[in-house]
Formats: sequence, structure tokens, C-alpha cells
Amino acid sequence: MKKKMILSLLLCSLFFLCAAKACADSQAPQDSYTILLEDGKKLFHMAAGSPWRDVEEETNGRLQSGLYDNTTPPANIYHVDFSSNPFKCFPVDYAYKDIILSNDGMYFADIPWAISGRFSGDDELGGEAVSFYANGSHVKTYTVRDLLKDETKAEFTASHVLWEDCSKRNFDANSNVLTIATLDGIVYSFYLPTGDLLER
Repeated sequence: MKKKMILSLLLCSLFFLCAAKACADSQAPQDSYTILLEDGKKLFHMAAGSPWRDVEEETNGRLQSGLYDNTTPPANIYHVDFSSNPFKCFPVDYAYKDIILSNDGMYFADIPWAISGRFSGDDELGGEAVSFYANGSHVKTYTVRDLLKDETKAEFTASHVLWEDCSKRNFDANSNVLTIATLDGIVYSFYLPTGDLLER
């Protein structure tokens, strides 16, 4: 009887430790944010919440995700349309604050959750690694599998696939070239306006 009680206690403790680790590895909350571009004449706004934000909300003082002239009230240049990106669907019609944004705000890249690839069914490496947008429209996406050639280098947490060596990420705003490196040591350079891979 005493052995069963100790075993039960150990199993319960193990369950709670595993559950605590899974909770600690959850997605960061979505917060609306605004980035003032270098020239101060434009602002990029990312709205948190429902994907069904519409023009009515904009007229009620809340901005949709997109690029605006920095005027009073802000004048829309484009809205971000996540609908053509198969990895962006409710409630993930959002890009976190560490997006890579061109100086004029017309182009940006999104590396979801900074260092992760989202799970795609049972294919853990088939998740979104980096997506590119031009004038608010999705132009190209690369999966973790597209970029990480040695799959044994991928690191897994409860909800993430770690694949990028973030210390090597660089964006040259003058040439609009984004450089990222994978955990298996491959360095990629992308042209931000098109998402095209430049020669390695």
C-alpha cells in the first residue's frame, strides 16, 4: 500500500512538472503596436485581435494592420492581407514586433515567434519559417524544412521548432537584403521586396 501511494505521488508530481513546462512554452500575447518609420512621415501599425477588423473599426478610431501616412488622422496606404498566406489563419493573422520592415514600410518579412516554425499537422518541420509581404500582400513563404537541411539540428520545445541562429540575423536597409542563418550553419540572403533567395 505504501509503495502504491509513493508511486501515485511520483506520477502526479511528474504530470504537474510536464504540464508546467508546456504552459511556460506558450505563445506570447498579441499586443497592438506601431512603428514610426525613419523619415517620420509614415507609421506601420499591427493590430491585435480578431481577423475580422474592418473599415468600421478604423472610423471608430482603431487602426487596422497596415501602413499609414503619419497625419491626423492617419491616412491608410495599405492594409496587411494575411489571407493568402496558408500559415496565417484565425487567430494568427498577426506579426510580432520583431518584423523586418523596409525603410519606406512597403515591404516586410515575418519570422513567426522570432525563432520558431509553427507546426503544420504532423510535419513539425513543415511550419512557417519566414514570410515576405509587399504592399501588405503575401508574396512568398519558406518553411523550416526549406531552410534547415540537417534536420537533426532542429530543437523542439512543447510548441516551437527552433531552427534559426538569431545571433546571425542581419538586415541591410539600404539594399533591402535580409540575412538569416540556420542552426546547421547555412546562411541565406533574401531580397525583401520579393522574398527571392539570393545566391549563398
